[in-house]
Amino acid sequence: MQGYIEFTARLENFWEQPKKNSGLIKSRQGIFIMQIFDSLNEIKSIEETSIALGNFDGVHLGHQKLIKETIEIAKERGLKSAVFTFSNHPRDLLPNSTKVKNILYKHEKEELMEALGVDYLINIPFTKEIMEMPPEEYVKKIIVGKLRAKICCLWIQP
Repeated sequence: MQGYIEFTARLENFWEQPKKNSGLIKSRQGIFIMQIFDSLNEIKSIEETSIALGNFDGVHLGHQKLIKETIEIAKERGLKSAVFTFSNHPRDLLPNSTKVKNILYKHEKEELMEALGVDYLINIPFTKEIMEMPPEEYVKKIIVGKLRAKICCLWIQP
């Protein structure tokens, strides 16, 4: 499938035991809809994931296609689907940069992700700590460690 990279071989052995689900759960009329995390500290344990990585600022048709592929892969592999995004634009932390206005309000992004069928939405602030984190540590500590990614889906622009 074009548009995603599978890191499965490199990610499989970074954690020890599967853990029980916890965190904030969004539901309607008592039916599980989507679990939302607004910070990494809220994630105590989640099931293994197929995860879409990106800003998803407008959740446009290209974003939706990537997220739907992530969900499909998760179902095929017996994983939970997840979207990892930032609540602010990473460019906001660059010196002399004009603040980027979000296209969608937080609740609008949540509703769109929920409608697509995402199991976990991780919508955290992009911080200086994350910006300065070495790439290997970012993958090991956040993507694999916290988010338990078995498969990462991302859009690669030529």
